[in-house]
Amino acid sequence: MNVQVKTTINLKQLASGDFSYDLDLETYDALRRTDHAVGRVLAVIGVPEEGENVRLHSEGTLLCGRGAWVSLEGMKPSKNMTSQTVHLPTENTLDRAGLSRMLKTHGTRRSTPVPPVNIWGQS
Repeated sequence: MNVQVKTTINLKQLASGDFSYDLDLETYDALRRTDHAVGRVLAVIGVPEEGENVRLHSEGTLLCGRGAWVSLEGMKPSKNMTSQTVHLPTENTLDRAGLSRMLKTHGTRRSTPVPPVNIWGQS
């Protein structure tokens, strides 16, 4: 599975509890495609504008904030020219349980659609 990770200080929480993020159109179009053998997921982490938002450890970098993930595969093309607002369900957390669900749902390989080819036909 491929995961596109975005970090922002402008992660909006909707009245439903879900998060809202304005994703650039190029990334939106890449993540909504369905012709890949490996699933693609968007993860967005909202960090505070002020205060501690990053901790550097010898094991890696820890982003301090809240976030969620969503699969955009199969979504309709955007009518916008530069970005598309995407909704990230709050149940798709970036903790052990949420990441486990992400891997179970989108982490398995699948066959890639291949157009039919008639090798005996004329060009």
